[in-house]
Formats: sequence, structure tokens, C-alpha cells
Amino acid sequence: MKLRLLTLGALLFFCFSLFGQSSEFDATGFDAMRIENEIKLAVPNEIVDSVWEYLRTRYDNENLFLKKFDDGFSTKIAEDFFIDQYYDNEEMQLLKRQFGVRHRSRYVLTDSTDRKHGRQLLQVKVNDIDDNQLNRAEYKYPIKYYGTPNTPIDGHPLFRKIQRDQRKPLADRLNQLGIDGFSLFPTILIEQRRRRVYVSLNGASFATMTLDGVTASFAGQSTHYTELELELNEVNYTLGDSTTRAKMEEINESIKGDLLATFPSIQQDQTPKYNKGFDALGLVDFSSRPLFGIQEEYLSVGLIFFLILATFLFDRLEKKAWQGQTEAQPREA
Repeated sequence: MKLRLLTLGALLFFCFSLFGQSSEFDATGFDAMRIENEIKLAVPNEIVDSVWEYLRTRYDNENLFLKKFDDGFSTKIAEDFFIDQYYDNEEMQLLKRQFGVRHRSRYVLTDSTDRKHGRQLLQVKVNDIDDNQLNRAEYKYPIKYYGTPNTPIDGHPLFRKIQRDQRKPLADRLNQLGIDGFSLFPTILIEQRRRRVYVSLNGASFATMTLDGVTASFAGQSTHYTELELELNEVNYTLGDSTTRAKMEEINESIKGDLLATFPSIQQDQTPKYNKGFDALGLVDFSSRPLFGIQEEYLSVGLIFFLILATFLFDRLEKKAWQGQTEAQPREA
């Protein structure tokens, strides 16, 4: 009987492991490829408020011009705040290939009860995945904090934040892209106030129009610019056949054309935010970053040593303070 239970448990564990993980083509879950199709538009700062007012009225449900394509279109408006910490290495491999590795924190300003409020993820963005210049691949990994480091990898500035069972998939994914994950360190921080129009078709997510007020910072410097992203829903786009994708792209191009006809000073610029931030900050490399000039493997060990030493000193000080209070009590009596 005991052997049967053990066998059954092993089979159940195998099944959950097999079906609980998303495959490369599921477009959902962790370490699964999603295709992001996005038009990126540079918006002059002096017309930002006018552009937002236009989006609010043009895409209002009472007079939604998208209904000429399908009566099932509807919209809603929201505002978010995103904090993106980007990573790269000494060779700036990610920057040069217009890739991105970022730790994203999201806050839904219009609804703190939203399931995505406070969500954190690590995202890997990959450029040049096919002939469509608007397409990028995206992989997501869960963030989890474990407290005091127990191993060198627990002290690594990137991997320490990743859920432990997803660290190897992340490292393997980066290796496939020719990037040593352990060489990565924090670089540019990008904060975004995101005013968004969510577009749905028959109740299913279709696209978002996001007006981003972007602040990029590094080593005490910061800069600001504005971008408008027209992004098709990545899951539905990834899972769609060629006809579905073509129809989605056609409607997104119509949205772009309508905007450019109204605001001729808006220019399409597919450069990723990470690269735009690097250029806007006038950076040449990341040599001015604090602390992270040391090789990462030594940094990890050094960080653990520092934490152990700090814990030891704190414990000694706490004990000394307690002994002092104990010795003072009889004199006070």
C-alpha cells in the first residue's frame, strides 16, 4: 500500500510538472515566448496634453471610430506607474542588440484593487525575431524575495530576485541568446507615468494605446521624454493565425495613420526605451556606475560576507545594550 501511494504521488508530481509549465508556444506562463507587435511614436513634449485629450475623446465609447471596423469594439481608460530597472554587462550586449532585461514594478493608479497593482516581473525582450520590424519576443519570469542570501547566486544583483525554480530557465534562455546572465548588473532606471486606452473586441483584449511620460536615470543623471505606444495584445497576437495577425496589424496602422494626420509632428521611432534613455543621457558606457565595477562572482561572495559581518556586529551591539540595561536595573531600584 505504501509503495502504491509513493508511485501515485510520483505520477501526480510528474503530471503537474508537465502540464503546469507553459511550452514555448503557449504565449502564457513563465519562460514562454510571446510576440509583441508595437508601433512606437515619439511625441514632442509641447503637445502631450493635446494628444492625450484627443485619445480620450476619439476613443470614447460614445463616439468610437473603431466601430467602423467592428461593432464589438469598446474601450476603457486607466493610469499606471511603472518602474523598470534595466540590466546589461560591460560589453553592453543588450544595448547593442536592442534587447532588454528589466525588473518591472507596476502600480495601477486608477484602481488599487486591480489584480496587476503591485505586480513585479522580470522581462527579457528580444529584437529581430522575424521579418516584421514591429515584432519582438518577450519572456517573463516571477520575482520573489528570499531575505538573507544563503548562496552566491542569492547575492547576485539579477538572480537573487528571481523565483528559485525559474533561475535556471532564465540563465538557459540568456545563454541561448549568447548572453552570460551572471555578467549582468543594474544600469538605467526608467520610470513611466502611463496614461492608457485599453481596446477590447467582443470583451477580449485587443490593443492598448499608451502615452508614456518617461524619466530615465543613471549615476545621478536623469532625462525626460514622451512616447506613445500602440501595442496589440501579445497573447492574442501570438496565438493568432496569419489572417488574424494581419487584421490586427491593419487596424493598428489605421490608429497610427489617424494620429499622424492629426499631429504631424509625431514621428515613428522603433528604438527601445532602454536605448533611447542611454542616448538621451549622453552615456558612452556604464563605467560610472557605483559599486558594480567588481567582477560579479566576487561581488556576490563579498555581499554575503558583508551581510554576515553586519549580522554579527548587530547581534553583538544588541547583546551589549541588553547587558547594560540589565546592570542598570539594580542601581535604579
